This record gives sequence, C-alpha cells and structure tokens, in this order.
Amino acid sequence: MSAIDGARRLDRRDLPEMERHLLALEPADRRARFGSAFSDAAILAYARGLNPARGVLVGAVDEASGRILGLAEAQPAEAPGWVEVAVSVQAAHRRRGLGRGLVGAVLAAAFERGAEAAEFLFASGNRPIAGLVRALGARIDVTLDRAEIRRPALTRRQAA
Repeated sequence: MSAIDGARRLDRRDLPEMERHLLALEPADRRARFGSAFSDAAILAYARGLNPARGVLVGAVDEASGRILGLAEAQPAEAPGWVEVAVSVQAAHRRRGLGRGLVGAVLAAAFERGAEAAEFLFASGNRPIAGLVRALGARIDVTLDRAEIRRPALTRRQAA
C-alpha cells in the first residue's frame, strides 16, 4: 500500500468503521490522539458526535475488509476560518507516509472548503506528529505542543 492508496473522504455510512478504528487505538495512541487516556465510553461519545457535513474526514480504507487503517479529521475550531486537525494510524501501518498523506488530504479539503488555517494540538513528547506537521510546513510553537499551518504553506509544499 502506498502512502494514500484507498484514502477517501468519509461520510455518514463510514461512521461505524470510524468508531471501530478509534476504539482499536491502544492506550498510548489514545493519549496521543485525544490528549488523554480516553475510555471506551469517551471514544464512543466522541465518535458518535462526528459529523461529516460539519468537519472533513479522510480515511485510508483497506478495500478488501472495509477497515479504516488511518483517519484524519479537520474539525471547525473556535476561531473563524480555522480548523483543528487530528490523525490516527493503526500501529501496523505506521512509518509509511500514511499519516502525512492523510493530513495533507484533509488539509487540502478543508482549505478548499474555505478554511484559512489549521491548528494541531499535541503532547510535547509526541515526536511523530511534530515531525509530520513540520514536514508539511507547519510552524510549531516554542511550547512544542501546538502547531499551525496556513493555506499558503501547504500550497507551496504541494507545488514543489
């Protein structure tokens, strides 16, 4: 599987599989994705609140099984014109560019829908996400727990 083979926009029909994907995350991965050790009940509540019409959801889907191997989200943030981006990739599919491809795809779709900037919030020790957003041209705050990327930065990277 290349970086984003099987990646596509997700819709309401995919919600049960998104829920399964998030529930399958190991405790450390839950902390990395949600910023805390989300319980199954908290993940169920979160997943059931996902609205593909409000946010942008992109998944890497194994066509044979229909399982989501990676999920990127761009959800509207509090600030107008901003989205908050998050990504999760099943452990067996990491280190292949899947997360980067998903984040690039979800950013492109969010910017196409009118977002001007994206924010990433993460634990300061989460090196994989810091490296991923840095590779996409994000500016990482000195506190090392927040990054932002604006539409022009992504456009320059894609044109290269």
